[in-house]
Amino acid sequence: MAKDLTSRLIGLICKANNDYQMIEPQDRILLAFSGGKDSFSLLHLLHELINIKVFFQPPPTIFPLFIDLSFPSSLLLQIQNNYLEEIREYSAKLGYFLHISTTAIYEKPSFQ
Repeated sequence: MAKDLTSRLIGLICKANNDYQMIEPQDRILLAFSGGKDSFSLLHLLHELINIKVFFQPPPTIFPLFIDLSFPSSLLLQIQNNYLEEIREYSAKLGYFLHISTTAIYEKPSFQ
C-alpha cells in the first residue's frame, strides 16, 4: 500500500476512533480474514496504527482469523489453499499468528 495512502487512511481511522472510541489500549482485536483485498488492507492498517507509539499505550493485540468452510468443491479447495498460504505468510511477516477455525457449514442437517 502506498505510503501516502496508508497515512491518509490511518488518519481517517484515528478520527473515527476519536469520535467513537472503537479501539482502546490493550484491546484484543479479532480480525475475520477472508483473503480478499479488504482483509489484507485492514490487517495492514491496524498493524500500522497500533505501531504508532503515542496512539495506544499499551498497544492492542490483533488476532487474524480465517474460517475454513470446508466446501467439497476441488476448485474452492484450491483457491482456499492459495489464500491460506498468502494469509499465513503476510500475517507472519507482520508478526501475527493466523488462527484457523474449521466448520462444515455446507452440510445439511438431517432431520428425522
